[in-house]
Amino acid sequence: MRSILHERLRVLPLNEKYDLSMFFSTNNELNDFLKNDALNSQDVLISRTYLCYHDLSGKNGNSFHALIDFFLNR
Repeated sequence: MRSILHERLRVLPLNEKYDLSMFFSTNNELNDFLKNDALNSQDVLISRTYLCYHDLSGKNGNSFHALIDFFLNR
């Protein structure tokens, strides 16, 4: 597995403009939270969700990984 260069990563806060329909994780709880609850949880100040973008430079655009404070700070 190739390592990911840090300079190719961008971390941005989740908002309504991101289409999460194609996001898939082997963790069903993460899939459900990101697609169904993350934005609502932000609105009521329960959590803040960030997307980590990996710049693939010409290989089908960008990919993203969800960084969710609930899962990171357990």
